Amino acid sequence: MSAKSNQPAAFRVVRTEQSFVREGLFPLSATTVACPHPTQPERVRWVQLMNLFEGSDRGIGVLCRISDDKGTTWRETGLFDRAYRPNTDTDEKMMKSQNGCLYDARSGALVRFVTEYLWREGDLQTILGSILRKRRMYYCLSFDGGETWTDGTYIHQSGAGWDRDRMFPGVSYGTNMIMSSQPIIACGEGRHSGDIVLGVQIQMVDGEGELINPTVMGFFQSGCLFGRWREDEGRYDWTIGGGFAGAPVTETTRGLYEPGIVECDDGRLIMVLRGSNMHARERMPGTKWICVSPDQGETWSDPKRLRYDDGRLMYSSSSSLCLVRDAAGAVYYIGMVNEDNPDGNLPRYPLCVATVDADALAVNSGSVTPIIGKQPEQDEASAVHPVDYSNHAVLWDEAARKLIAFVPYRPDLRKFEGVLVQIEVEVGE
Repeated sequence: MSAKSNQPAAFRVVRTEQSFVREGLFPLSATTVACPHPTQPERVRWVQLMNLFEGSDRGIGVLCRISDDKGTTWRETGLFDRAYRPNTDTDEKMMKSQNGCLYDARSGALVRFVTEYLWREGDLQTILGSILRKRRMYYCLSFDGGETWTDGTYIHQSGAGWDRDRMFPGVSYGTNMIMSSQPIIACGEGRHSGDIVLGVQIQMVDGEGELINPTVMGFFQSGCLFGRWREDEGRYDWTIGGGFAGAPVTETTRGLYEPGIVECDDGRLIMVLRGSNMHARERMPGTKWICVSPDQGETWSDPKRLRYDDGRLMYSSSSSLCLVRDAAGAVYYIGMVNEDNPDGNLPRYPLCVATVDADALAVNSGSVTPIIGKQPEQDEASAVHPVDYSNHAVLWDEAARKLIAFVPYRPDLRKFEGVLVQIEVEVGE
């Protein structure tokens, strides 16, 4: 590792403004990717894919937007991956959500990842019993900088006997779910050099195929898929890693999931994961978890709770996170950081940025900087947790040395609607 990668950085918020609003909908996970402009390769284009939700886990489609001036202006190119009814049963609907995108120089394409899941109306147990068992993943390609996209190609293990329903060893549609998270390209030496490394979470089942589900919200372990470009066939071949990161229900009541992954200068991968102390705050800390892979994601060390460099636990509510790194190898965590032990998913503020010591696998305590928090008009006396900043996405702008965060702002947790806020954070020494 470079020495710089282990040093705390100074962060300064230089711009905060509303980036998108659509009445009655909530924009989530606005993944934003930099790629070459399709007709002027010397220019950089930003392509953004956001989920538009009308309720919790209820998406209507994925909106694609393009900016050729680094987020100053945007234009929409289409609403893709729309929800639909797969049969005459009015209680069932096939929902879609994008779960990551990257630009792959090997294929010359933007690759977006989508999870489809069967939503069956009913009580919470009925809904979750469906979406924890019935999910598939596919990818779409754009060779013109997000202007147009190919049809979806389902993701499953390469070779005979595997298909969109029998996806990977231990993962089948109707038995347990798999869902993608943040993808990267492996650049170091190894068997997956140049391949897509796609973080995934997998719902765990027991020996009889029954869901392990202590909170009704699912119980997960996380690992990687590997996508290798087949130039002759214009597609990716996929395989699954041999090891997964997990923890017992005595340590996290929903397992380890929604992994964020970065590659270090020495070729190791670092993975930070969402955990949960849902229904167990009195006996269990709510934290993120961290582990490392020496073989590009094939296997992982035993996950440990994410701590500060002085050994204290870093409290963090059960919520999504982002990891990015700069060209010098510095690793940045963007996610919730709480002063006290959280209560399951809450509170989902403040959203903070910090540097991660990639050798010690710890957060530099002096670097933690809030970038957005509870607003003055939000009264905790009338609502226990009055705001939600989760399901954010982050782009690193190396030339400007800025983190660009696209943050859903939900001002009232009694309503499932909000706006997308764009926050620019300068990174100094």
